[in-house]
Formats: sequence, structure tokens, C-alpha cells
Amino acid sequence: MTEKSNSKQDKIDDRGMNVPVESQAESKKVAAREKSCVYCQELIHPTAKICHFCDRNQSKYSNLGNAIIRSVPLALAIVAFVQVILAYQQYYEARKERIEASEALKTAKNSEIALDSIRSQYQEKFQTISAESAKLQNRNRIILLGDDAIANGKRGSLERLMEMGKDSSDTIAQVAANSERLRVYTFYGGALYFYYELVDTLHNGIIKREYTASELIGILLHDSKWERRVASARLLESQKKEGVPEALVQCIRNDGNLHVVKHAILSFASVTGCKVKDLFGFDEVEKCWTDQSDRITRGMKPLNKDGN
Repeated sequence: MTEKSNSKQDKIDDRGMNVPVESQAESKKVAAREKSCVYCQELIHPTAKICHFCDRNQSKYSNLGNAIIRSVPLALAIVAFVQVILAYQQYYEARKERIEASEALKTAKNSEIALDSIRSQYQEKFQTISAESAKLQNRNRIILLGDDAIANGKRGSLERLMEMGKDSSDTIAQVAANSERLRVYTFYGGALYFYYELVDTLHNGIIKREYTASELIGILLHDSKWERRVASARLLESQKKEGVPEALVQCIRNDGNLHVVKHAILSFASVTGCKVKDLFGFDEVEKCWTDQSDRITRGMKPLNKDGN
């Protein structure tokens, strides 16, 4: 009975073998005195802090700390990886900006070179235009001198043209001045109608009588109307009398009207016999008078008491 009772209380263990009841009780007591490792599930002492099988700390805070400690390298690696990515991105952006800046600088340099070339071309053109403009302005001044000599009979304008015609430092202005001088000469050389009109005016419209040589000299040197001085100069052409050559020379030297000067020169050549080739040969008249004044004076007839 006893054996049967014992056999009834026996149990089968995990290996399929009977385990006595006493062994089962003993096992329960041992189990009550042990706990399973939270990692390897082996039985360890209930107060054990370190599993003697896997050497792991059984405290949950310690495990948390260990987990944290174990995760630090991974976190650092992740941070380092992110920093590398960010650094590469910054490097890429900086390199891109540097390339763009280099391209912009190259473009700017090319633009500056192009601008310098354009500036140089326009500078040359501007200088050419300025030079041509200066020539045109000078030419215009020369033309105005000729116009003034013709339209207003200004002696000073013709004398300025004569001076410019002798100045070889500016050949263009010299040619233009000589051309204008010839235009003035042509005008006065073909303006004989003035003489006839003015002589008629002098005789018929102003004073209706014959003039003595003295009166003509007075009109030539002192009359305010240039028309009367022209008529007087022409009328003195036939007056080979004392004082006439001197009066004509004085008129040629000082009169500001070219019409008067022209006819005074013609009358001087006629009275003195000097050959004056230039229509306005001021220098020729002066030379003739300086060299031959004695001869000319001796050849003049004395004036009568009435001035003739």
C-alpha cells in the first residue's frame, strides 16, 4: 500500500522519468529560493544583482543605464553621420557658390574687357568727331570773315583772312582763308556798278556841282558816308595834283571800308604809275610810296588858289 501510495504521488519530469514527491517538494523549496535571470532565464539567487551565467546586471535602472550607455556610441555615430552629411552639403553649396562667383568674376572681366574695347573705339571716334567739329567751326569762322568783308565791307575781316592765308602751321585753315580771300577779291573785282551808281548819287543826289581836288581829298578822309568816300576816291583817279597821293595813301592805311580802300588803291596806281598787282595790295602801296615818294611828289601839279 505504501509503495502504491508513493507511486501514485510520483510525477513525470521533463525527461519522462518519475520524480518522487519528496524531490518535487525539494524543487519547490529551491525554486522559492531562486529567480530567473531577466536575460538568460537561468535560475539565480533571488538577491543576486549580477547573473553568474551571463554576467548581466539584474537592476532595471542599471539595465536602462547600460542600454543608454550601449546606445551612446550609436547616437554619436548617428550625430557624426548627420554632421558629415551637413558638412558635405555645406561644402557642396560653398563649392557651388564659389564656382558661380568665379563664373560671375570671369563674366565681369570679359564685360570689362568688352567695355574697354567699346570705350576705346568710341574714344577714337569721339576724338575724330571733335577734330572734325573743330575744323568745321574754324571753317565757319573763315566763311563769316569773308561774308563780313563782302556784305559789310569790313577791312579788318579781309586783313584777318590775309593773315590766316600766310600761316602755314594749319594748312587746312590756310587753304580755306585763301579761298575766302579770292571770293572777296572776285566780288570787289566785279563790283564796278557801285562806282557808277555812287558817282551819280554824289553828283546828282547830294551836291550838284563840280568838286575841286581839295574838296575831294576832304571827302575822302573825313566824310562819314562810305559811299561818298568811294566816289571821291574814284574821282581822284584823274587828279595828279599835290596832296592827292598822300591822301590816297592815308586812306589806304586807315579806311575801314573795303570798297573805299579798293578804289583808293586803283586811283593811287593811276596817279603814281605804281603797279599794284593785288586788288588789296596794301603792302605793295606802302613799298611803292616808301621807295618812290620823292619821284611821285615831283610829278604832281601844284594846286591853284581855288583848290584845283
